[in-house]
Amino acid sequence: MPRHSFIQMAKLTDLKGRIDYVTNPDRQENLYATYNTADIQFWKMLAKENQEDFKRSGTKGNCIEAREFIVALPENFIDYDKNRPFKTIVDFFKREYGVECFAGLHHNKSMSNYHIHMIFAERKLLPEIMEKIATRNMFFNEAGKHVRTKKEILDEDGEIRAGCTIIPKGEAYERHLFAPKIEYFKDKEFLNEAKYKLTKLINQYVKEEDKKLAVFDKSGPYLPTKKIGKNNPKERQIKADNEVRKQWNHTVDEALLTGLIETEIVVMKRVQISEKVKESIQTYGDFSYLFKSIVEAAINFLKEIISKFLVPPKPVFHGDMEKFNRMEEQRQGFMCLVKQIKTINGLEIQPMKARYELLNPVFKAKERKELAKKLNVAVMHKNNLELQLSSMIESAGYQSIGGFMEDYNRFSEEVSRYKEEVGDWVRGCRVIEIKNRYVKEQNDEGINNPKEKYRNAR
Repeated sequence: MPRHSFIQMAKLTDLKGRIDYVTNPDRQENLYATYNTADIQFWKMLAKENQEDFKRSGTKGNCIEAREFIVALPENFIDYDKNRPFKTIVDFFKREYGVECFAGLHHNKSMSNYHIHMIFAERKLLPEIMEKIATRNMFFNEAGKHVRTKKEILDEDGEIRAGCTIIPKGEAYERHLFAPKIEYFKDKEFLNEAKYKLTKLINQYVKEEDKKLAVFDKSGPYLPTKKIGKNNPKERQIKADNEVRKQWNHTVDEALLTGLIETEIVVMKRVQISEKVKESIQTYGDFSYLFKSIVEAAINFLKEIISKFLVPPKPVFHGDMEKFNRMEEQRQGFMCLVKQIKTINGLEIQPMKARYELLNPVFKAKERKELAKKLNVAVMHKNNLELQLSSMIESAGYQSIGGFMEDYNRFSEEVSRYKEEVGDWVRGCRVIEIKNRYVKEQNDEGINNPKEKYRNAR
């Protein structure tokens, strides 16, 4: 079983306090380095604008001022130059998602958890301040909510109530330094994508192939171990649970090496562990010792399956699957750009050209001028996309899409052959399984038959 990466995301409601926690030597047992891709004023303005927008929205709960990733690093990274992997990871994230970051490199007190706290903004700084100007006097109540008339903010004596404000006509009533929050950061897909990308980046610094990290797949056959926080009262119980989880994971490794199909083990995990734990909690409540006994029973069940259902070795792919996957991603990127270019040309440029030629230069001069502007914008957009496509093809090491597709098709044929071999192997495994079950049923019937019992006794 490969070692899994630990990358956790959290929402930050007190950005100033969290930055102090990450960078203050008095609050960290072992603080090695800090790195800020912006400046401290940026984070103050970000927190302030987020709070103002949150107040205007009237949403209940706490304002999310930023987000944070906790990224565990392999322990041998402590021997590396502290700034190299650390800054590379932070710069990569900023380059990949286009947002500012503030990070600290730490070790816990027991020197067993080498990790990065990486705070990142959900909003980008606008190129220039965006202001909303009042077209008439505007009135705001104590909660900062806009009301229609001045009467709504006056007290019984006709005076403006404390906390209420008036924005005169012509003045700015709302000012924005930042673009809206990037909604993608709230999506589970973002977290999964970031985990894979950061894990891949960390693995570039891992020299031994067998020590490279992998992202944990909750839908896979393995059980995750739980992290034990500071002063956790359930530390002893969590350690015991982690041990039985590791035993299950080792048994899964044994089953996979024997030749059992991963999807079959996933089904066993669901039936023998997940469903039984759920039933146990519904019946008896959350008793941790019951979890341990359920997993131990599942381990014994899986070991019995291993001993009875042996299958031939799984086919091995001798090509470069990582390169093929990379080319598949590149191909999708190329095709996406090609589709956009065709769409712009077919739905925007060509219709506008046709319309432009039909307009009378004398009587429709103004409309022709406006249409020419739109046409120029569409052409520039198309040209930019074509330049982007050309740059991507060049970055991939090719001069044209045709050359790229020749290599891709060759790799694709190799992968298809491998998948066919795996399909044949899977079908063979199923035949062996059915045969073994049939033999088992026949043996059971023989034991239950009095004549067979007598024959076996003799």
